Amino acid sequence: RGYALIGGRLHQVSRADGEAKAMPAPFVAQRARLHWGVVTPSGAGLALTSDGLVEVSRDGTIRRHPRAPDPGLAAPLGRAVRIADSWWIVRSAPGAGSGAAVVRLLPDPLEAPACSRLAYRDSARLVGGTREGMMLTLHADRLTVWRLSTTGATRQLAVYRSPLVGRFTAVRREAGGAILAGRSRNLPHRLAVVAIDDRGQLLPVRLSSLVGTATDLGLVALPGGGAWLTNGSRSRVSWIDDDGRELGAAAWSRRSSDAACLDGRPSRTQVPAVEPGKWQSLPKLAGSSSCTSGEPSWATDGSLRWFGTAVQGIDSRAELAIMRPTRAGPPKALTGAQGAQSALTTARLPSAGQPPTTGPQATPLMAPTGPAPPCPPDMVHIPSQAGASPAAGLCIDRFESQMVDRATGVALSPDYPTTPKLTGHVLAAWATGHRRTGNLHARAMPLPPLLRAVTAAPKIIARSRAGVIPSGYLSGFTAADACQGAGKRLCTLDEWKRACRGQQDRKFPYGKDYEHGVCNVYRYAHPAATLHGNAAIGHLDPRLNRVTQAGAPMLRRTGATSRCASRWGEDAVYDMVGNLDEWVDKKGGAFAGGFFSRSSRSGCSAAISVHPRRYLDYSLGTRCCLSAKR
Repeated sequence: RGYALIGGRLHQVSRADGEAKAMPAPFVAQRARLHWGVVTPSGAGLALTSDGLVEVSRDGTIRRHPRAPDPGLAAPLGRAVRIADSWWIVRSAPGAGSGAAVVRLLPDPLEAPACSRLAYRDSARLVGGTREGMMLTLHADRLTVWRLSTTGATRQLAVYRSPLVGRFTAVRREAGGAILAGRSRNLPHRLAVVAIDDRGQLLPVRLSSLVGTATDLGLVALPGGGAWLTNGSRSRVSWIDDDGRELGAAAWSRRSSDAACLDGRPSRTQVPAVEPGKWQSLPKLAGSSSCTSGEPSWATDGSLRWFGTAVQGIDSRAELAIMRPTRAGPPKALTGAQGAQSALTTARLPSAGQPPTTGPQATPLMAPTGPAPPCPPDMVHIPSQAGASPAAGLCIDRFESQMVDRATGVALSPDYPTTPKLTGHVLAAWATGHRRTGNLHARAMPLPPLLRAVTAAPKIIARSRAGVIPSGYLSGFTAADACQGAGKRLCTLDEWKRACRGQQDRKFPYGKDYEHGVCNVYRYAHPAATLHGNAAIGHLDPRLNRVTQAGAPMLRRTGATSRCASRWGEDAVYDMVGNLDEWVDKKGGAFAGGFFSRSSRSGCSAAISVHPRRYLDYSLGTRCCLSAKR
């Protein structure tokens, strides 16, 4: 028998008599294939569907870029990366062989022959960047680090005997450079992690607690620095910092959606949070028809984003999912709470014939309820006292501030002043001065990377995030400008003290009596004494907040001292005592709380007002306040 379309309908034609019989209407499946999708920590993303490329901006705007089918792009040799405003990928070179092609996908398609000649299948990885990216090639035992421009030009930075063997994966390092993961060359049964800085220098190799092969490793960069790594079976997760050190590891629950996925894998009902060992719960995905392509990624605005598909019967449609906090409260990364504090929305990715989407056309799966929250999601609500002003209360940053470039959203180095003049002064004094001060070990300690041009004058804003190194070297003027740039303000000293004392109005965040070590204050070592032999000198040395004691940095990441929490209802403000002193709004200038080496047992009453607002050193940071909404 044969088949033919007659009048737009399917007919069966008998071989015996040639008679055509109309066939029942077939089952039609509406399917938009999703070959891959990737989201960067900035929130920008790119996906390849059966109808072409789909680009997502930081604010969620979706734009379609039609493209002819290309089997090489559908199965690339590594994830797509964003370099400045362009998107790049490594794909198999046409024809047989071991070659690979380095291709710019957007804004204008371009194959970079100079790069492609250097790349091999399964052994070339790209890493994004705000201005330039990197290409990493592994051939035999030789790991080569290349600088990659948006035009496809390359410049060799370094060549090493590779600490990894076979296939590997890589992501962009927040401090500049890349984080790599794969099988250890010396211990092939173990996974290893290594970081490369922005100059191409290889940092120490770290063994991971994860076991297994390097096949299908998941490595996801985190906003503020570091990444999480998972094995091929997605059964365990390891959190690592920007230098490749493992900060924690935990088993990953296998509970997932019930979807029969055409693309991707069934969506997990929990995903790794930013803080090591913690998870973000997505209970609404249990029993749903959701599939995930790639790995969910945290963005700098606090949202969790991923590409995936929604399966209904035999239909499958590609979509973008964004989960944003909807009310003030501690992130689940710190509390482990399972209650819904977020709104999950999905937007169908446009297909042929559909116009670009300006922002996600949200279909709420976990809709927020109740009145609008009084504070932004990165702040804690402090209710007003009877008869006090403002009547709605106060909002205060949950964590100490990290300085961010307003134009790019990229975190600035926490180890240098933010102004060109002061940065130049610091480098002039310490670029060579660090080799002339202190003992042999102190002189051998290098300066931390600056991550920007010395003459750059970024417009800064203060950002409150968990798990990042808070910014020191702030003057009172800079702190006020950074809070204002974020739409907030400096706290007054009275506001700061009240927030610190917590709802139970105690002298310390954790209680009425001092307990040594609960907050990161009154450390028995002093970084200036360690580096310079004198605690009273060299307070602009960029290395001071990188000094370690007992193998751990004296300045801790935000929220890491979990008991040092000023509780307000179910929420908390972290590190108000210790870690860094914090500038407050007081005539003449003042900062409060003490820093990690200040010999203070004054708790929330600790404040110093002898320095003018133009003063700065390594120990001075800030956090911001805002009047709550009624």
